[in-house]
Amino acid sequence: MTPSKSVQFLMKILIVGLIGASLFGCAVAIPVQQDNSAQTLGKGKWDIALLGGYGPTVGPRDFPSGSQPGAGVFPQMFTGIRIARGITKTYDAELEADASVFGGGEFSLAIIHQWYGPSYFETKAGDNYAGMRFRYTSASGYEDNPSTWSNSSSDSIFGNNIFVSSLNADTLTFANSWGHATASWFGVYAGLEAGTSHLRAQLRDGGPTGTPYSDDRYAFFGGPLAGFSLHSTGQAIRVALTFEIEYLSVPNTFTNGNEMGLFASEGLHFAF
Repeated sequence: MTPSKSVQFLMKILIVGLIGASLFGCAVAIPVQQDNSAQTLGKGKWDIALLGGYGPTVGPRDFPSGSQPGAGVFPQMFTGIRIARGITKTYDAELEADASVFGGGEFSLAIIHQWYGPSYFETKAGDNYAGMRFRYTSASGYEDNPSTWSNSSSDSIFGNNIFVSSLNADTLTFANSWGHATASWFGVYAGLEAGTSHLRAQLRDGGPTGTPYSDDRYAFFGGPLAGFSLHSTGQAIRVALTFEIEYLSVPNTFTNGNEMGLFASEGLHFAF
């Protein structure tokens, strides 16, 4: 299978997975994982990554009396796939889809700009590098099905006959990181990220035909991150294992305010 056909095949898997994931989740996942330093691949290069991790979620805040799910941050495990392409020596474009049962599905577009140091395939031991990632994410969470609703509180994911008509969010994220190749096969990085999510929830109190109400919420997050990459050194193809932790101020999932949380992500990368 040629690289172009391989990418087309993985894109189809990515899209099908996203559609399936959008059927689940009573809150929407916030994408905080960078998963690798903002280092470009080089013009014409590809990177296909399988991702996993543990990240925050954001949900509606306004519920009828007695239906509030509770305060605090409710994180969720996620899995995903990311496809990156080197557009120029200093710019990459990325396409990513992630899914989790609690946090729904999300689809991301990102641009990486490396403003210092050599690109990924040119890096040698002792090199330093730095770059930025700008990312837009569209996410969807749980939606109730009126045809299977039996007017029972047990049908509602939130209880008390709260019917979820739609749950969607748009997120913008900016991250800047600095990296160092301690060896030809190992690199470390650290950085800062910040972002905002706009959640739009359409709910009904009393089932599918109950009283409608909505929650339009802006949530902000940010903080430091750090990680490492363990990779092969070939010039034609490289396989890498990455791990990252993020210590961020993130929104309480179902109430106002923010809390600090520790999150993590890992990836298996195939670059060529």
